[in-house]
Amino acid sequence: MPDPIANAINNMLLHIQALDKQIEIMKQSLNEHGIKCSETHLTSLEGCEIADVFKE
Repeated sequence: MPDPIANAINNMLLHIQALDKQIEIMKQSLNEHGIKCSETHLTSLEGCEIADVFKE
């Protein structure tokens, strides 16, 4: 049986990564149209996944 907490956290991480990608695309479009967006360095979420200890 999958660990529901690990599954929920991993799904939230995937959602956040998808939102980050969408925001990056919007920032590029705004910059291309002369609206400058400030650059903010964010740490990567790669490797933050939680191992499911209940998997067999």
